[in-house]
Amino acid sequence: MGEYLNVRTLAFMSAVVSAILCVPMAYIYVARKTYPGFGSWLCGVSFHTAGMLLLALRGHIPDVLSVVGANLFIALYLVLLTRGATAFVGGVQRTWIQVMSLAFLLVTSFYFTYVIPSVSIRIVIFSAVMIPYGIWVGWIVTRRVPVLLRNMNWFLTVAVGAFVFWLMARIVLTVLFERTMGELMSPSLVQGMSFVIFATLNVLSILGLITLNFQRVEDDLLRSVDEIKTLRGIIPICSSCKKIRDDQGYWKQLEAYMKDHADITFSHGICPECRDKLYSTLKAGDGPRAGEREESPRDG
Repeated sequence: MGEYLNVRTLAFMSAVVSAILCVPMAYIYVARKTYPGFGSWLCGVSFHTAGMLLLALRGHIPDVLSVVGANLFIALYLVLLTRGATAFVGGVQRTWIQVMSLAFLLVTSFYFTYVIPSVSIRIVIFSAVMIPYGIWVGWIVTRRVPVLLRNMNWFLTVAVGAFVFWLMARIVLTVLFERTMGELMSPSLVQGMSFVIFATLNVLSILGLITLNFQRVEDDLLRSVDEIKTLRGIIPICSSCKKIRDDQGYWKQLEAYMKDHADITFSHGICPECRDKLYSTLKAGDGPRAGEREESPRDG
């Protein structure tokens, strides 16, 4: 079984898959309509690609890159996914929490690589630090996204839920069965399965993020169609003051109603008939002309 769960090979293939998925994400970001947070997702997937590549090179490059750098880049992937999801729904960023968690992960990676080398402790700490990010994204996907888009995103819902569950399971299994693990690259059923599961969930997550962006495009289109239908229907208007009654029963000025439903802004002028009516008592040529103001005696 171990030969099929070679961690180095799995890490390299995960880097290749992430790099491939970066291409359509970059194309969508440049050539298609995207929303706040999509750029963070793209950067996050790029960091994941770099982190997995560094991890696959463990033993061939310095540990500061293949251990500390790899852990930091993979953690940045999850942090940027969280920031992107928060920006997508218009939430408040918790930058100081993210900075502190990354700093803690960086320090512990150094400590348990050079001071007290321990692969199992690094795995437990990394998994524990990443669990809150998975829960955070899961809350956004299951609570905020349905309110924003009037629909669920099952790709992300399933991927995030499975990700959090396996992180917890990985901690327990590592502590119970691989507490004295000497090297991450050595044959290991738990870590090999972890890389297979995480690679699969990474693909589902990226597809979910792309789908989420298109869901919002579709939702914006449907809302625009609804507004057009509203303008094409029968609009209740006051026969005296010309105010319009909206769907909530409030009477609005024509200008305000059209701006809310059709993004139209009015500029004001005066037509010839109204000008003659308003200034009918003045002699011809005495009324204000377009672009002119009335002069007072003080003007000299």
